[in-house]
Amino acid sequence: MARNVVISGGGTGIGLAAARAFAESGDRVLLLGRRAEVLEKAGVGDVCLRVRTGPD
Repeated sequence: MARNVVISGGGTGIGLAAARAFAESGDRVLLLGRRAEVLEKAGVGDVCLRVRTGPD
């Protein structure tokens, strides 16, 4: 069963590594962070990650 995972600071480093690991195991991942360009770059690749940018 897929889980919903929210990771704050998921654009780089250990947060991104954790996000990819969760996504590869079939979980739905939402990344949060301060820099939109970093989050958008993190969400592109062989694993689909949901990325939310902006104040709302």
